[in-house]
Amino acid sequence: MRRATAACIRCHDRKQRCSGDHPCVQCVKNDATCEYRVKAKPIKITDVEYERLVRERDRYHHEVKLLRRLLGKYNVDESPESEWTHNSSKTEPLKLLECASAEVICEQLDAWVNSGKDLSPLSFSWAYEEKVYDWVFETKPLYNPIDSLSMEKMYLSYRNVTTFIRSGYLTVEPSFLDRCRQYFEGQTMPVKFSYKMLMMQALGEVYDQSMDVSSITTQVTHLPGLTCFQFVLGNFQGLNSMIKADHNDTIDTIELFGIMAIYLRILDKKCAAYLFTNNALQLAVSLELHTSNNFEHQATWWSTYCLNRFLAIRIGKPLLVFPIESTCKLPPDPGLAAQVQLAHISERICRQLFGNDSNMSDIHPRANNNYKLVAQIMHSLIDWHDSLPPYLQLSVSSDQEVVEPADRVIYSLHLNYLHHIYLALIPILMKYAEVQLLTFHKEKKVLQAANLMSKNIRELVEKLIDSCQLTLNIFIQVYRAKVFRLFGFTDLDHMLATNVSFLIAMMLDIRTSRINSIEDNLKVGLHFMNELASKGNKVWGRKLSHLLKAVRDFKPILQKLNYGGFVAFCEETNWSVTPGSANYDHHQDIDDFAVPDLEDFSWTMMDLQALDEFWDDTSYGSGSTQDTSPINFSS
Repeated sequence: MRRATAACIRCHDRKQRCSGDHPCVQCVKNDATCEYRVKAKPIKITDVEYERLVRERDRYHHEVKLLRRLLGKYNVDESPESEWTHNSSKTEPLKLLECASAEVICEQLDAWVNSGKDLSPLSFSWAYEEKVYDWVFETKPLYNPIDSLSMEKMYLSYRNVTTFIRSGYLTVEPSFLDRCRQYFEGQTMPVKFSYKMLMMQALGEVYDQSMDVSSITTQVTHLPGLTCFQFVLGNFQGLNSMIKADHNDTIDTIELFGIMAIYLRILDKKCAAYLFTNNALQLAVSLELHTSNNFEHQATWWSTYCLNRFLAIRIGKPLLVFPIESTCKLPPDPGLAAQVQLAHISERICRQLFGNDSNMSDIHPRANNNYKLVAQIMHSLIDWHDSLPPYLQLSVSSDQEVVEPADRVIYSLHLNYLHHIYLALIPILMKYAEVQLLTFHKEKKVLQAANLMSKNIRELVEKLIDSCQLTLNIFIQVYRAKVFRLFGFTDLDHMLATNVSFLIAMMLDIRTSRINSIEDNLKVGLHFMNELASKGNKVWGRKLSHLLKAVRDFKPILQKLNYGGFVAFCEETNWSVTPGSANYDHHQDIDDFAVPDLEDFSWTMMDLQALDEFWDDTSYGSGSTQDTSPINFSS
């Protein structure tokens, strides 16, 4: 009988036939069924189909390569195999910004949206300012306001100002009111001191009860304190004081510069405000106040130092004095001590994340893994928060309707702290915004950014969103308590940064929020800005215009992410800066907003105990196979 054409794969004796009916000896011995090798049929593919698959492969390869480069996970010049096995591979550094001013970020996002498929490079400019109040510097007051001053007015102005801004911002010596009393009793005082009284009167008008936002019923058509400010600006010759032998006269100049910087910041003159504080700091160093142990000099030095740091970081400006160079003791005031410690962290953010001075590289090197720098800064911020004395902690909850006016300065302190969280984390959010916009330009697709983030990155982004939620919560509390002023110092920075963060989070399809949705939070934030703009603050109106333009720029992306209702809301609402077809009650919307308890946002040092090393060997970006332990920011 003819042997089978194909032998069983178990058959080793080819002399015997092997088939399913007549198994060979080997199959019988193993008590196994004959098995035959089946040849695979050749795959047939047309040239057209082959070319299509090649194009699709190349497209996916390009997309993966692009995402790897933007997310900093891989070195694009290496093969995937070598990337995974390269033990020394580190995360590509974040693209360091020149500044993190929220309005400048809006401008950069607008440039990215309109740049086409190839996004324009980062071009953050600190010089961007609103010019709606530039006329202030071209006119002169009609009368000398110093003749209208009185001790009663000075006391009222001082009380108004110190309710909102105190140590850490206000560069006024503790004996200011005593010197005012001596002035009105006829004792001779330096001219600079009378100018300082005028600027205190100007700020007193800014923070007067009549400027409370929720109490204003008609549009304010004048700038509070303008006459005093214009008079001082037109008559004060600061250069003369720099060569005076009388140190007390120069100290008056230092403090006057600080108060004028605060008023300039209210007018959105960022660079001028920084310039005044820089000059004040230089004068203080020339008098060696940074090494003085005089009590009044301590307060003047540290207040000037803090104000300079807080204004410099908002525009990414270089700093003059390192903390180690100052041997001046901290004053006994815990509030000022807390501001000084926060100013030290502010300096780290400015130097390590936003500075571009190559001379700083030896002292504060920019580590290749600057995600770790961000983590360490966050560690310091939460350490600062946890070390505050009890009376400086926030204690107001949603069921407490009254906020004591004396607590407003504590709210200002915490708003500054939350703004530093924004400054530290916004580079991460901007990195993923660039990925989203580039993907949409090239592929007309939107990404869910949360899927591209490692657990640690996602926790930091959620921390930023939580801090924005708490910022909004604080503004609602002070608004209802009637301690929210129309021209408040730094309030615009905090609110605009919060709204910009909410908008970018929506564009990235990040839906994490403890209490209210991000969309609802942003709506209330827009209502806040609109109410202040409609009641006479033109700077708020300009910032609202930038934010609404960003919403229009993101419209296609937001609609693809099912935020069409929010886009329609922005287009239909009758904003004070744009015409609309619908009329919303912004005041009622703010009053009806659900306010979470502040206890819902408690972060402790235990949440960040592993931050010093958790980024050393961690991959970032989409598709990470490493199981990195998340950092729990919520207690």
